[in-house]
Amino acid sequence: PSDSHVLRVWHAPKGVIAHNELSGSSVDSNSGRHALKMHGPSETELADTGASGLDGRTRYVIVAQNLIGGSGPWPMAIGPQDGGQDERLEDIVIEQNRFFSGFGTQSCCSSPVQVALQLWARHVTVRNNIFSGEGASNYFTGIAVGQRGVEPAPLGVRIFNNTFYRVTTAGQEPPLAVQIGAKADKTQVRNNLAHFAPAGALLGGAGSGLVEDHNLVTQNAALADPGAADFLNKDFRPKATSAAVGAGVAGLVFDDLEGALRAASVDLGALIAAP
Repeated sequence: PSDSHVLRVWHAPKGVIAHNELSGSSVDSNSGRHALKMHGPSETELADTGASGLDGRTRYVIVAQNLIGGSGPWPMAIGPQDGGQDERLEDIVIEQNRFFSGFGTQSCCSSPVQVALQLWARHVTVRNNIFSGEGASNYFTGIAVGQRGVEPAPLGVRIFNNTFYRVTTAGQEPPLAVQIGAKADKTQVRNNLAHFAPAGALLGGAGSGLVEDHNLVTQNAALADPGAADFLNKDFRPKATSAAVGAGVAGLVFDDLEGALRAASVDLGALIAAP
């Protein structure tokens, strides 16, 4: 798209968005659109019982097994279309996706990726995803949880078993895996693995009621081949020698990004250890 989003979903009760390669919004402009923008009807529209009324919020949605490339500063945005709309999204699962900032067609003039996944929604589970900052801007955050405007603040967002990767060069700021807004409540961040070199952090902010444990931020996660030149051949599985092996808490996620079952000894990140 020369000056728009790649995929915009206005209303998606019980929707499934899966098995896509999405990149290249605003290729001829600096409008900074998204690879996937998903929002929903406002509470005013839902209250309209006339012929134009919509039935049901954007709820019970799965976003799975997509490859999300560079598309402006925010490739995926889940929440109200802007800060003035009371659009309430809830009960959404985002799983087994690859967020590769440098993959695919890039905008000619917009900023490269700054935040791979923007969440302005409630009861969202983000699990078994890879967030790579290779090709991102000088500032890179994997996931940002916050309140965009007049909609209710985020509640019960769960971020489990994701892998974050970024090797910074001169002039780039240390990356951040998860940014949590001040009004977010009861966020859980567990079993995540971040390979940030030479420096980076797991969390920025906490909101209220944060539960954060069994996560690892390291300069060397001992991954199989994250630096492969071809994005489609990058391998983010931890090696047997990785500190991520067996370091997780059981019972949260039962398989990995590729569908392999997790053993009783749970590896951190989106993929179980390479054999």
